[in-house]
Amino acid sequence: MLAFTSPAQAAPQPGAACTMAEKHHVAKSGGPEDTTRGFIVVCNGFTWNPILEWNPNTGRTRRQVAHDTGDCTTEKTGRLSYDLPRDLWTYCDGTVWRNLRDGQPMPMPCTLGAWNAAALPETRNWTSIAYGAGRFVALGTTGYTQGLVVSDDGGQTWVSGPAMPAPISFANWTRDVYGKNMFMALLSGGSGNQHVATSIDGLNWTVRYLPEVGSWSSLGFGNGKFVVWGGTNVASSTDGINWTLERLPTTTVWTVGKMIYADNRFVALGSNYPYSVSSADGITWAIDDQPHLGDYWASLSYGRGRYTALSTSGTPASFITSTNGFSWARGILPEDSVWADMVYAEGRFLAVGANTARYITSSNGLQWTPEALPESGAWRTIAHGNGRFVTLGGGRVLSATCSHGADQTPNGFLFTNLTDQVKNTLVESNTVTISGIDVAVAVSVSGEGNPEVSINGGAWETTGTITAGQTLRLRMTTAAGAGVTLKAAVKVGTVEMPWHVSTPYNCTAWNMFNTLPESRNWGGLAYNGIRFVSLATGGSNRYVSSTDGITWVAAALPESRDWRLLTAGGGRFMAFAHNVARYVTS
Repeated sequence: MLAFTSPAQAAPQPGAACTMAEKHHVAKSGGPEDTTRGFIVVCNGFTWNPILEWNPNTGRTRRQVAHDTGDCTTEKTGRLSYDLPRDLWTYCDGTVWRNLRDGQPMPMPCTLGAWNAAALPETRNWTSIAYGAGRFVALGTTGYTQGLVVSDDGGQTWVSGPAMPAPISFANWTRDVYGKNMFMALLSGGSGNQHVATSIDGLNWTVRYLPEVGSWSSLGFGNGKFVVWGGTNVASSTDGINWTLERLPTTTVWTVGKMIYADNRFVALGSNYPYSVSSADGITWAIDDQPHLGDYWASLSYGRGRYTALSTSGTPASFITSTNGFSWARGILPEDSVWADMVYAEGRFLAVGANTARYITSSNGLQWTPEALPESGAWRTIAHGNGRFVTLGGGRVLSATCSHGADQTPNGFLFTNLTDQVKNTLVESNTVTISGIDVAVAVSVSGEGNPEVSINGGAWETTGTITAGQTLRLRMTTAAGAGVTLKAAVKVGTVEMPWHVSTPYNCTAWNMFNTLPESRNWGGLAYNGIRFVSLATGGSNRYVSSTDGITWVAAALPESRDWRLLTAGGGRFMAFAHNVARYVTS
């Protein structure tokens, strides 16, 4: 998950080390230098990488912020990209593009396969379908005669179920849902309705009673609660048996087309009233402040961080979308139809049209593409389960699989860098177990020290293939010299990870140099990882610096003092003068 570092934490600099526990954390670089220049950095599990660099004098930024259509690679680590088709900001963590909203990998829309058409055992006006416990359950009517069919193989073959028990065996059903390990169906029938039915298996049903007779029109489930809407009332239950009745803060009788629970709230759209309502608990409801021109919104779904609904009336056909379920924006669909029902699954919105051979799909709820179905039908309801989209109409059923392709991106793994290793010696890394891939992926190693890999304890080689559950180990020959770091990298599928091995510095043999540019009473010596610095004491304004400890350059300080207590840290050098309230910093 993406997180921001606490202000109390030391602000990291680009390139500084970070830990796996800080992976995907974002921070602002610290220090007084930020008054003229600074960074936003993100941790990839090893180092802090700049996402953004700003300079008030030039306004320049370090990283690309346009839409990057290519893969996320190591070279792009920290890059920001606006993903236009999905209407989301993302950043590259070195392996995959991640959603800046929650730090999760970007869900890619699945690729829809061919639709399979088949006959149902009954011909009905199928008004509702739900999926749960590996089973599709569809409810429909012919006149006032109820029908029920179920499928256990992803919607490809179906069997008829028994009749509903009295007094609801002759009734119209408006919607069924699955929650708390049971199916629930809502009976429609004008103002004289007081019934729901529950079933553990979708075949054998029990009649339940709502708290009063009313115009109940929509059923939803979320956050462990069933909610039924009707007229000016709403009823909620945690078990489907005991119900709590609430009065809505309106005298307008609402007929709700569809109600869903998503993003921690219930959202419902009126079919005869141009507003929406939302509730966090299913009890207290708020009415939105934007009319929707009175269209009938029967198909409401949530995905890609937005609620989206399609109209079943009006020309041209339209849709509305909202990121909070309260304020809505309207758009025009590319094709007119009675878009009767919609579902979001596997990165894709998909809606079917009643009495047509058409469906319409979108990856983000904003840009829509109409497509052809294999046959025309009264497609009024759709669901997703077991990797398949399923829709019913009359005596026919259509189903299609949706695949994401093979996952070649393994879960995170780490080779521990080695230090103080014996010179010119073959050393081996720790062993990691590869997971998170669906197929065998390529493995390759490159870099210094003639690196090789061993897959699942096998022979040492520079290339190979690996599958989930197999182990991986590296080896290389250390440097012949002292204080040398050799760098190798192994690539597994789409992920490349580094491995560094260092020999110790040789501090037993000293070389004599006499190349300081000036003769002074040189005081303390400090090193900041980039250069050595020493200041003269005894009332001098001179200092010397060197990046290699061999070649030195002399320069002047702003004041002549007895400079002592020289130190380096936090990206700067600092020295205090003896017996006076002065210091210098760089």
